[in-house]
Amino acid sequence: MQRLEAILSGGSGVRLFGALLVLALGAAACGGDKDCSVTNSCPNQPPAVTISSPAANASVDEFQTVTFTGTATDPEDGALSGAALVWTSSIDGALGTGTSFTRNDLSSGDHVVTLTATDGDGRSGTATRNLLVTGIAITSPAEQASGAPATVLTGASVTFTGSATDAEDGALSGGSLVWTSNVDGQIGTGASFSTTGLSTGMHTVTLTATDSDMNEAKATVLVIVKPPTAAGYQIQIRWSEGVELTAAQRTAVFDAVTKLQAVITGDVPNLPTSDLGVIGNCGGATVPHLQESIDDVIIYLEFVPIDGPNGTVGSAGPCLVRNGTALTLVGGMRFDTDDLAALESFGLMDDIILHEMMHVLGFGIFWESPVDFLEEPSDPSNPSYDASMTDTHFTGAHAIAQFNAIGGTNYTGGAIVPVENDAIQFSTGSLDGHWRESEFDEEIMTPAADVPSNPLSVVTIGSFEDLGYAVDYGAADTYNQTFSIVFGPQTESPSIDLSGDVWRGPIQAVDPDGSRHRIR
Repeated sequence: MQRLEAILSGGSGVRLFGALLVLALGAAACGGDKDCSVTNSCPNQPPAVTISSPAANASVDEFQTVTFTGTATDPEDGALSGAALVWTSSIDGALGTGTSFTRNDLSSGDHVVTLTATDGDGRSGTATRNLLVTGIAITSPAEQASGAPATVLTGASVTFTGSATDAEDGALSGGSLVWTSNVDGQIGTGASFSTTGLSTGMHTVTLTATDSDMNEAKATVLVIVKPPTAAGYQIQIRWSEGVELTAAQRTAVFDAVTKLQAVITGDVPNLPTSDLGVIGNCGGATVPHLQESIDDVIIYLEFVPIDGPNGTVGSAGPCLVRNGTALTLVGGMRFDTDDLAALESFGLMDDIILHEMMHVLGFGIFWESPVDFLEEPSDPSNPSYDASMTDTHFTGAHAIAQFNAIGGTNYTGGAIVPVENDAIQFSTGSLDGHWRESEFDEEIMTPAADVPSNPLSVVTIGSFEDLGYAVDYGAADTYNQTFSIVFGPQTESPSIDLSGDVWRGPIQAVDPDGSRHRIR
């Protein structure tokens, strides 16, 4: 040891020998196969990365759970884990981090899965695997950030993009991909197309992929097409998700809209664009998450089995109203598919849809609050019910004036305007929410729809003016009635019992900023 120290402390020749010795010692410290500099520093080496799952060129079905497992070892840092390991897909982007995790939401297609490992000095290494996800997916249009369906204006261009991958055929294209709408029928083919021809309303758009063996797979997306803001009172009808209507049913719906927009003429304040959240059940119909402006009312329509033929025909009502006025923002109508054929055979489809639409706008719903027009309620579930007082009547000044104008001054049956109170003939769901059948007979807003017609009277229009709408009495139908004390129906004509059609579910009031609070 002393001899070595003496040599290292010697002259210039000795100093050169010392430098070579240090270099040799440095090379030994870094490993004989590494190229180290005379400064005794070794270059940072990349991590070695391995993917063990999924297997090379694996194939899985869409929505199948896939386990991703990999390891990385760095010469300097040793085994890497956690955020140092980042997994990505060429189709879906970031997948996860760490040595192992699972996913069941991979898009269909041929993925290149990459595991990138980064050591403490920022040096990276990668490994890749090909993974085929067979299935079908729609990538455009996409939901809004809130989760609400995409919303576009009538006539605007909408681009639809999707893909489908089959284990045997690979990526499908052309006529193997067919796009349809529950409102407009077939709207396009292929992996991508654009259209400006979607009808106003909510569309359930379905992409159907068919392989060479005629096996099918489907994917769906909701798209709301709405008209631009317009003057006057605007009623937007939307089918609930997946609902399809016949040509006759569509005609009946739009005839009812035309009639009611002639009755209610004045514009009401629009709701600015607001996130109204997931509505769910509204008037019996299924309503999606909404984020949009509303001009002036949106009504969702649903045809579903309820209780078989000759039972409850349907239900209707609002679920979102304007705070302060209680004028409807969003409502729903639900009809029993088992009763539709009977309604059409009697020629009552138009009348009954119009009847339920008027419930959505508040007829029979807000007669107590906030306007307090209902006296002596007859529904036992009503907190104000008094069994000794059942001459139920509506006290709105405009409805009373119109009742008197068409003969009501001769009415001697009690207080006016008489409201349904017959719990024997009709269910409690009809009480307090319709004109009295024994007095109004065939008028459209009694709890029975008569064959062949149900005229809309000026009394009903007056009740809407009492609720706060601007109306046109000239839109009323011809209606002649002698009001007197009558027990039971005045005619023996066939009729459809509408008992229980007034929806009794929760209602929320909405402020202009979109905030909500429950009022029922």
